[in-house]
Amino acid sequence: MSEEISKSDIEYLVDRIFETLTTDPLEGCAYTVQTTDGDGNERRERYDPYFDNERAWSLVSINGVAPSAEQLDAYEPAKGPRHPAAISFDFIDDTTIEFVEQTPQELKLSFELSSELQFENEHSIENTMLIDPISAQINEIRRQSTETFKVGKFAKVFEFETIHKFEFEEETQSVVLVMSSVRLKARTGELVVDQFIQRNISEFDCSTVRAEVPETHQEGSQTDRDQFFLEPRSPKLDP
Repeated sequence: MSEEISKSDIEYLVDRIFETLTTDPLEGCAYTVQTTDGDGNERRERYDPYFDNERAWSLVSINGVAPSAEQLDAYEPAKGPRHPAAISFDFIDDTTIEFVEQTPQELKLSFELSSELQFENEHSIENTMLIDPISAQINEIRRQSTETFKVGKFAKVFEFETIHKFEFEEETQSVVLVMSSVRLKARTGELVVDQFIQRNISEFDCSTVRAEVPETHQEGSQTDRDQFFLEPRSPKLDP
């Protein structure tokens, strides 16, 4: 690259990044999550908003095989919201974003976490994002350790990395999370932790939105509930 991007250009891109992010959680869209661990085990789950909260999540397969009756009985989806279109970047202190490098396809920027989210050895973590310089779309956010560091008095972290990848999804007409991964190698006392988890999100479908059905629709003194949903309504003209 012949010259670095200017500070004013960075500020403009940052403004565009946060302007173009969706704040609509798009909870009416279905999608599939595939979770893979470090041993290659896979689990596929489907979220479908057509069903109520207790049945919205279903187990599709384990290691490519349909789940057994026992596995279905034991299945418990993860607690809390996981919708990939509900993207929030409040953890980024946008005043700390700086230019790192540029390729023909992407800009690489560094950033720091918001002060309330930083921990005592935050200096051991490098935070970067990749964005499209034309659309200002965030393509990737990565947090990666640059050295071994301690957590508390006893735990020592040898490797730490989180990656989040984003794409524009035609079905949702918005930027969504399509992959997230966590890698951790650490030791505390005699306990050694070596974990890797990756989640891929795909197969978005926003056509199964469950309509809010009113109790009744009154037309004069006649209840016309079925016709209200099955036929388009047109204004009546005075004779």
